[in-house]
Amino acid sequence: MREKILKAIESTKKSGNKFEPVESFKKKQIENAQKRIIKSSFVLESNIVAMLDTTLFGSCKEGYVLTTAAFYSYRTDDVIRLNDIAKAENSTKTTYDSIITLKSGEKVKLFTSVYRDYINEILNKIAGADKEEKKPKDADTEKAKKAETEPES
Repeated sequence: MREKILKAIESTKKSGNKFEPVESFKKKQIENAQKRIIKSSFVLESNIVAMLDTTLFGSCKEGYVLTTAAFYSYRTDDVIRLNDIAKAENSTKTTYDSIITLKSGEKVKLFTSVYRDYINEILNKIAGADKEEKKPKDADTEKAKKAETEPES
């Protein structure tokens, strides 16, 4: 999962604040993220893959964390397990929220601020929801479309 997350982050273009591999953060920043974003002493530092620091001075007391198993936000105590995500999309009701649809069908509303599109893209890449399923062509449907577009003889 670590490689999949890093690949998703690498392939998603963004200027400004973005997810960075945990190795690029100082020990104090990682500790702050564990206390204020993950909010659990059960998540080992070695399981943290990447962090998105949204603070003005880089303290990592606010932001988002991706671990080998879950996505964490400083705005909620909800833990979103990466393997449970079916897709992430923009809320149609609010400007700064994402709607995370889980494989169970449950929907989780999450404040993602100005990072909404960026976070959704990354979560969809991790979940595999960014790949459109190619459906096999139905022969009858193809014949019907062809009949509609061809002039009668």
